Amino acid sequence: MKSWNRQRAAWTVRFQQMNNRWVAMNGNTYLYPVSFGIAELQYDRSSGLAAGAANMVQALDDAQQVMDFGIANYLASFAVDSYGGGSSLAWLRDYAKRPGWTLGAHSIASAFGWWNANGIVGDDELLKVLQRLDHEPGVDVGAELYVDMVLYLDAP
Repeated sequence: MKSWNRQRAAWTVRFQQMNNRWVAMNGNTYLYPVSFGIAELQYDRSSGLAAGAANMVQALDDAQQVMDFGIANYLASFAVDSYGGGSSLAWLRDYAKRPGWTLGAHSIASAFGWWNANGIVGDDELLKVLQRLDHEPGVDVGAELYVDMVLYLDAP
């Protein structure tokens, strides 16, 4: 167990260093290692969700990252509704009011899927969003394929 704790601590540092270097190079966060990576190092799911969420929010705060659809997707995956002084779910629900929102269609669909899986967004709301994204002319083919997959394979 002591060896595992040392390894876990070492991987936690590595994941944080990866994000720190990414931020220094690109000016934004590399969220996977500081969220899902940290979560995977925990002993159980609830500990993983808590640790991943806390570490991700800290990384976002440290980088002073502005909300976008990619961040909304990560926040949804860990059921984090408070970010930047507001509700991330409310921000997401207003997606059509955001300039260039069709470029974030994949993240929008995924985020609503996470909120649904977390029991916050109902099946009806998820279906309505997915159907709108599926019929929106500005949505790219990759996002449309993702939406179709969710609609037809994972439909509520």
